[in-house]
Amino acid sequence: MKIFIGEKMTDHLDKMLVGIAIGDAYGACYEMLTQKQVARLFKSKGWNYFDRPIGGQYGGWEGISAGQYTDDTQMSIAVVETILRLPKYLPNALAFAFVECYKRDRRNGYARRFQEFLDSIDSGAELLEKIKPHSERNGACMRAVPIGLYSEYIPVVKTVAANNALVTHNTPKGIASSVCVAAASYYILQQKGCMDDLSVFCADLVQDICTESAEHFDSAPWVSSTDELCHPKDPNKGIPCDGMRTAGAVLHILHHYSTDPLEALKQSILLGGDTDSVASPVVGILSAKYGLDWIPTELKQGLEDGPYGYSFLLKKGKEFAERSL
Repeated sequence: MKIFIGEKMTDHLDKMLVGIAIGDAYGACYEMLTQKQVARLFKSKGWNYFDRPIGGQYGGWEGISAGQYTDDTQMSIAVVETILRLPKYLPNALAFAFVECYKRDRRNGYARRFQEFLDSIDSGAELLEKIKPHSERNGACMRAVPIGLYSEYIPVVKTVAANNALVTHNTPKGIASSVCVAAASYYILQQKGCMDDLSVFCADLVQDICTESAEHFDSAPWVSSTDELCHPKDPNKGIPCDGMRTAGAVLHILHHYSTDPLEALKQSILLGGDTDSVASPVVGILSAKYGLDWIPTELKQGLEDGPYGYSFLLKKGKEFAERSL
């Protein structure tokens, strides 16, 4: 199924996956650091990737090399490949794609227990049989950006985004976060209105799923301090691995900085906490809107380019754009 895109649609849809990966890889350098740690590091590192070794000085635990993307991008690839393969987007097919993408290109960056789970299974059928999909974390929303281009009809996008969450995050907050990010992608890339109405648009869509999430999304762009978006007990810890708060942070950044994408990336990082899961959807959406020229050369040239790196992402992005146009 191809979707109709109006005359004002962006010409840069093919850059979406590369943008997702750059936001992810750059965000991974700062992941789970406090806001104060992030501010110090950003001042010294600038627009450069750097290694996050296990037990590193700044709390790195996954062993992620400079320029390497993580689960945010790999699971977004699985979403794109599922859409490309099937006329109807089904949760079962997505489960198979998750396992296929991971097994062909095992990489760090996943939540430890989920990665151990992926290592222990061999198929999508086994994932569906054994998984306990009761998480409220942000794994569903971090991979939802491509779903915003699945259809010109928002009820269809909503259904597909909900299905995206069912496999791993079958909770009201998990589902609402996926719908929110997909809806933001839809709203911006299919040019459905002004940015002042973005949060209301997303909040209204999830009102019947999770009222707490709807209220959070509605207020996210208008908070008096970004501390209100962060860890409720200690804002210096930044954005927690929580679907509602991650999606709210994405809305906040897009509302305030959608016309200045480099500042949007910077502010996504300075929030601290789960930086890659905020930066990845933000940069994915803004790269599909504006292209890649605004991204610092260091980040484009430094992104991994192995079998599933920059060239692969650009090629897959072109396939997806052709399907969507």
